[in-house]
Amino acid sequence: MRATLQFALRSLLARRGRSALLASAIAFATALIVAMACGIATAQQNIDARIDRLIGSVHARVVHQFSQTFEAEVVDTIRALPGVEAAGARLIGSLTLVHADGRRGDDGRVIRATVQARGIDLDGDPRLTPLPLLEGRAPRNGAEIVIDPTTQRLLKATIGDRLEVQRLGDPIELEVVGIFDRPALGALQRPMVHVDRSTLAEASDRGDEVSVVAIILRDGIDVEAWCETHSDAVREPLVLEPAERVKAGLDRQAAGSALGFTLACVVGFLGCAFIVGTGLTTALAEQVRELAM
Repeated sequence: MRATLQFALRSLLARRGRSALLASAIAFATALIVAMACGIATAQQNIDARIDRLIGSVHARVVHQFSQTFEAEVVDTIRALPGVEAAGARLIGSLTLVHADGRRGDDGRVIRATVQARGIDLDGDPRLTPLPLLEGRAPRNGAEIVIDPTTQRLLKATIGDRLEVQRLGDPIELEVVGIFDRPALGALQRPMVHVDRSTLAEASDRGDEVSVVAIILRDGIDVEAWCETHSDAVREPLVLEPAERVKAGLDRQAAGSALGFTLACVVGFLGCAFIVGTGLTTALAEQVRELAM
């Protein structure tokens, strides 16, 4: 072993220029593979993050055929099914909001806005309801609310303001703790807020009811096949169906992108291996000729 090492060192020192070039080729080839893998992986993660931000990470959902609310106990039934990683309830409704201090606009009228409200379980998995924030933080209890930029503009509200829900009965007071980012879709887009599900249920005079049960499945599960297999877990008029992410084919596109990432890394690795192999083979051929002489 020592003799072989001495022979190799003598050969490297005898051709210092070629040895330096070979070492540089190996270093550059390694750096190329790492840079390619990191670059493609970063791009893939950015795409996935944007999809999650727009439509969420939900794979499947339970909804009412006629857009009615239903009992929240369905959530426990869904969580017990095989392959479910997370499940949570949402309640959709509307709220009429004013400032608790009776703030008025330039025309002397009370500033008021009727907004679409999404009631969420604050202690649930955050992947079920992505909430990218521009300012502030997410709500932590039933007395807090997060608003979108449209609601902020209509109510002239800022973080720390106290809003009041107008309804039949005692008003409900909420503190603005955050402003979440929401893509603008034009004049027809309704303002939206996020509150605790129990708060929205109280404001809407509803019991423990939900509008949607959102479901995240474990990796590697065919969502459409899973929904078909477990469709009898809910009774009509409830429906277990794939969510927008799957219906739009975005899951298949993500899988195709992952395959492309793997192929690109393999091609890059083979190209770099060819460079290194050529250098090593050339050096070996020279040594064979010297020994033959």
